[in-house]
Amino acid sequence: MDVHTITAVEAYFTGERQEGLAILAFSIGIVLVAVGLYVVGRDGFSRGFGAVALALAILLSSTVVSLMRRDAPHQAALVAGLRGEAAGKVVAEEASRIDDVIRKYPYYRGGALVFGVLALAAVAFSRRDWVHGAAAGLLVLVIAQIMIDHYSEARATRYSGALKAAVSKTTEG
Repeated sequence: MDVHTITAVEAYFTGERQEGLAILAFSIGIVLVAVGLYVVGRDGFSRGFGAVALALAILLSSTVVSLMRRDAPHQAALVAGLRGEAAGKVVAEEASRIDDVIRKYPYYRGGALVFGVLALAAVAFSRRDWVHGAAAGLLVLVIAQIMIDHYSEARATRYSGALKAAVSKTTEG
């Protein structure tokens, strides 16, 4: 397989790793913000926000760690496969896999929309501080999800294009 395909694989997984590290830093940051709010306010809002922020940090961090643990061996296997005899098959399978990943982004955005609507409804129909704090935490989740998906989908789309170009080269040659 040509060097451009291997470079595309490495660039994609490097981007995934960098995004994962940014998400871990965000997770630490949101927990620190929640702790700061609690220290200053010690009220229902800070408790509601803190509970959601902690849950968000745990969810995001565990997902990132899981993906990082999965991605490293997957990348190594891909690069080895691309250097082997069945490189055409390997790149076609990876192109199919990444197309499945790309197809899921509208569902992620839909889920974020549901959480956003629930958070706004909670603020509109409740007067409880802890509900407003939890809603603020959910809105932070929505914003994080939109940002993560934006960059992740753009990277996956570029990667898919590179893989499809490699597939077309192997079917032409």
